[in-house]
Amino acid sequence: MHVKTLITPILLPALFVGMVQAEPLIESREYKILLDPAHFSGGKDQAKNQTENFLNDFNTELKKQGLADTVKKEFKADKVRLVSFYDTPGTCKLKADNYVVRERIQVKSSKREIMMKRRTNTLAELEGVTLAGASPDSSSKVETDIVPGKVVYSISTKQTVGTEPLDSIESLDKLFPDLELNFKQTGALAKVSNLSIIEHSFEGPELKLDGQSFKFDLSIWYVTDETKPVIVELSYKITEPTGKFSAESLSGAEKIMSTISDMNKWAAPESMMKTNWVYQYQPGFCK
Repeated sequence: MHVKTLITPILLPALFVGMVQAEPLIESREYKILLDPAHFSGGKDQAKNQTENFLNDFNTELKKQGLADTVKKEFKADKVRLVSFYDTPGTCKLKADNYVVRERIQVKSSKREIMMKRRTNTLAELEGVTLAGASPDSSSKVETDIVPGKVVYSISTKQTVGTEPLDSIESLDKLFPDLELNFKQTGALAKVSNLSIIEHSFEGPELKLDGQSFKFDLSIWYVTDETKPVIVELSYKITEPTGKFSAESLSGAEKIMSTISDMNKWAAPESMMKTNWVYQYQPGFCK
């Protein structure tokens, strides 16, 4: 593991002036909106019915604003996964260093995936940050996460792993050998707030707006009782390998977020990242 150290600045020769490292290329922008989980209570069938009711209301709002004719297709049940986040108990040093570590296990196939993400408030802060995974199937991306009122930049890497425990910084370092942390830590890792979340995901419909296509996904989280969701998140993404997003795609994405945020019946009273909700679930985990 590499531990960052403070280096005293020095004056560089004029030869090196202007040799500035380029900002990372943003490949996608993901928009996320929390919906009121109370509407999706009652089990899987009731949740599915409510996705249809939401789309009907959403179509009505779009037509009122003259933005689109309709949303094509409907939400379709996709995966059921067990989701957990990891950090150092009592200190939450990964969170303090702007890292997120997430584990997902597919219930049907037992496929286990570990994702590590570094979040920042500016794109410049991601310069030079690498998160190479040890697994041959690891993949990395730089993206922007947008929730109402907040924009976060991130680099993340996910990879498929076996059954080896994720119980220490050392075990994390084996999965991400290029990991650089702002602290020297060899202690334990534990599930944040002692949570094992049951996630039901739905592949969503598509909407054409301003000549652009937007595909929706829905994630419903349960803690123990699968009739009472605690988090419902609607998301959609625009992707551009060149990093040059068109004005039409950006405008369309903002119009969608604004429209759903103003649907008081459906929008959650408070907007936040799902990860923040996990840490807030048991505040004493970080103390």
